[in-house]
Amino acid sequence: MALLNSYSDDNKQTQTGLQKTYNYEAKFFVVKDTLCSVYRVTRHATKQYSYVGMTESAAKSCVAAKISQYTKTHKGWKLTFSDQQGLGVVPENYTACGAQVQAVHDGGDMWHTQINVNEQDEVWTLTLPASLSSLFDETGDYDE
Repeated sequence: MALLNSYSDDNKQTQTGLQKTYNYEAKFFVVKDTLCSVYRVTRHATKQYSYVGMTESAAKSCVAAKISQYTKTHKGWKLTFSDQQGLGVVPENYTACGAQVQAVHDGGDMWHTQINVNEQDEVWTLTLPASLSSLFDETGDYDE
C-alpha cells in the first residue's frame, strides 16, 4: 500500500459516529427576598475517528488541522452579587480544544491520526424572575 501525503475522506475510518445529548438545568435562588431562576441547556457531542495510511509529516499536518478545527472560544456567564450593585451577570469567555488528537506510529513509515471528540457547549443561559419561569417547559427537546 502506498503511503498518503495528505488526509481526506478516502482514508477516514469512523469508530463511533456523532452522538449528541442535551442537559437541561433549572436552578432557583433568592436575592433580597426575590426568587430568581437560572436556566441552562448544554450540548455534549462525542465521536471517534481516524485517518490512516499516511506519512509522518501528513499525520502531523492532520493533527495541527484537527486541533485548529476543534479549538473554539466558548461564551460563558458568571453570576455575581454585591451589596452595592445587587445581582449581575459578567461575561466569562474561555478557549478550549474539544478533542484529543494524536499522531500514532503504526510501524515502518506508516502513521495514522486518532481523533476523539468530546465537546461540551453551553447553548444558552437565561435568568428570570420566578413569576416568568413557568413560561419554559422543563421537558422540552432542544435541537440545533
